[in-house]
Amino acid sequence: AVFVDVRAELDFDAGHIPGAHFLSLMVGLSREALMEIASEDDTLIFSCHGPHCPYSAYAAAKAQLWGFKEPRYYPGGFPAWQEAGLPTELSESQQ
Repeated sequence: AVFVDVRAELDFDAGHIPGAHFLSLMVGLSREALMEIASEDDTLIFSCHGPHCPYSAYAAAKAQLWGFKEPRYYPGGFPAWQEAGLPTELSESQQ
């Protein structure tokens, strides 16, 4: 699966799922940008700020409209990932 973080850049830089790609929903998410990191047949998993953040669900819906066959969203987002004790990483500018 290809993880795509759709939060703001400052949030992504401060911590994200290891290997996740950053595509801000507001300024970076497009069909072309997704095609640079995944194929239409790849499973895409979008994440954002958690269960009260609609960004990941919106991004998954857009990806489906653009022809991606396996768009999903992670309802708990990055906060649930952290709470589960799973590994995280910082952007290079934060290290």
